Amino acid sequence: PFPFAQNFLRERKLVYEDVAYNIPRKLEAFWPECKVTAIQVEGNSGFSPKCFVTGIGCTKTENPSLHLPSTRFILDFEGPTRNSD
Repeated sequence: PFPFAQNFLRERKLVYEDVAYNIPRKLEAFWPECKVTAIQVEGNSGFSPKCFVTGIGCTKTENPSLHLPSTRFILDFEGPTRNSD
């Protein structure tokens, strides 16, 4: 797999993984044939709006909970399917 940089965020004394940044890169490194198109992370009040790879829905104003500490996420991705011969 290709090497990639991981991002961690700090909030006071808490350091946590930036799930919205790291998880799509981890999936694409593990499965190079797939392409992540959007991500949502679980925040204080449910899942965040979708953040698309085009940048739509990813600003702090549009999506304030996108980079909060989280262990749950939803990915939209495209990948090859198994051929049925």
